Amino acid sequence: AAGGPYCNNISPSSPPNSIFGTLKIGGAPAPVGTIVTALFDGVAGPSTTIATAGGYKINWSAGGGGCANRVGATIAVSVNGHVVASGTTVGGGGGTPVVRLDVELP
Repeated sequence: AAGGPYCNNISPSSPPNSIFGTLKIGGAPAPVGTIVTALFDGVAGPSTTIATAGGYKINWSAGGGGCANRVGATIAVSVNGHVVASGTTVGGGGGTPVVRLDVELP
């Protein structure tokens, strides 16, 4: 069950985590201006509008138990209505602050 809304906890003393990767739509690099949104247990977190064709990076932070981005939440991204699971969770994989998720959509 979702823990609530996304909680932004990025601060000078708590640097962001990142999810990033390549992004292709129809076999071509996704165009500049494509919006990518991070999802935590299906709840929207931060979004980015890509500035370089074919790639994206979203900075995010872990949240407390009342937050969608709490430890244990599944991480995914949404692009043009398509949801792509990362196969990782907040705090999973040794708590790695970087998640690489390459996305290829039809």
